[in-house]
Amino acid sequence: MNVPDYLVYMRADGGMYARHGKLKNLKYFYKLRGYLKQKKILSSSQAFCGDIMMTINIALPVFLRKKIYQNWLHK
Repeated sequence: MNVPDYLVYMRADGGMYARHGKLKNLKYFYKLRGYLKQKKILSSSQAFCGDIMMTINIALPVFLRKKIYQNWLHK
């Protein structure tokens, strides 16, 4: 169930956006999605789309990732 209220208020510095873009995390995400696909929690297309989105997110420069998070995802 989605709750419309804010549950946590937090401030994030630039380091948070940099930590989201580490290449070493990409291998973990691929492995996790492979496991979820194997257990039939995700479909092949969901796993593929998730992998593409995460790859793009990690490939983005920090300033662009920060802008996307602040202006689009955190609204």
